[in-house]
Amino acid sequence: MHIPIKPESADDFIERVSGLLQDKRTHLYFDTSFLMWLTTIGPVSRQQFLAWAGTLGDRTHVPLWSMHEYYRHHRHETLKKRLAKSSRKLDAAAKAFA
Repeated sequence: MHIPIKPESADDFIERVSGLLQDKRTHLYFDTSFLMWLTTIGPVSRQQFLAWAGTLGDRTHVPLWSMHEYYRHHRHETLKKRLAKSSRKLDAAAKAFA
């Protein structure tokens, strides 16, 4: 993907990326951070993403190192710990507000 030298507007960026996604030569690679995010979103959002990714056919890829790192995070309960920490912060904020 060509990264422009000059800043571009959000509309220009969306238009450029939309064109790239439609190009059959474009392949998408998902890293560990994206896999972690995909795990934390709700099931409806995840199904919407998977349905969209399915339209790209064999142009989507998860590198082996990403899956290995994701599995390591899963074994160490990284997401569970992050969600518990966020939950405690939200609970404390709600109690402070009340």
